[in-house]
Amino acid sequence: MANERSIPLYLAIRKVVEREKWDFYTIQSFLGLGDDYCATCFAQSMTLENGIPTSTLGDLNTALTTFLLTKLSKERVYYGDLQHVDRERIEVKIIGDGAIPPSLAGKVGSAGFTQHGIPTERQAGGLAVRLICKAGDGVLARLGRRRGQFVMVIARVSIFEPSEEEVPKRLAECGIPFWPHGFVSVHGDIQKLLEVWMNEYACLGYGAELYSPLIDFCEMVGIETVTI
Repeated sequence: MANERSIPLYLAIRKVVEREKWDFYTIQSFLGLGDDYCATCFAQSMTLENGIPTSTLGDLNTALTTFLLTKLSKERVYYGDLQHVDRERIEVKIIGDGAIPPSLAGKVGSAGFTQHGIPTERQAGGLAVRLICKAGDGVLARLGRRRGQFVMVIARVSIFEPSEEEVPKRLAECGIPFWPHGFVSVHGDIQKLLEVWMNEYACLGYGAELYSPLIDFCEMVGIETVTI
């Protein structure tokens, strides 16, 4: 069963994080664990829920962004693929592969379990979390690197929940309806966002007040910012 490996993996990671006193970590989900043992979705979900910044695929830039947002936000942080862009509606979906803090669940898509496993992300399977993100204001952000130097892209956004009638259609749009979804309206120029974004992942932080402190932090430490 999916939980026979997913839960022990989470407990083992939690034990290592506490023992080593890590502030955050990134993990290689596949190739690796997703081939030979189980997917890391449940472990990542619960780690984020516990307020420990993390990322998958050994993606240090996403882990650093999640770390910063976790320190600044009163809510938990979600990272997932920035995909299914609708220029006319000025919308994007943040769709993760089953890793999301359960406390971010909204009214129309309450948190629940599903089983991870699609051909492109290996066959080991494992527990995953499914939900639709709750409504609110916040930011999309991510550190990247240009010519070896850090750059932070920051966009003001609003997260919304589709109506119950729309949910099945909206979940089917990406082809993987059982993955967690964040429906996001971008406040700025969505074309500019696509031009400057540097990775598949986007980090979603709740709280409109995050925008200015992110800019201030980057200025203090010498990181270039691109604001949307």
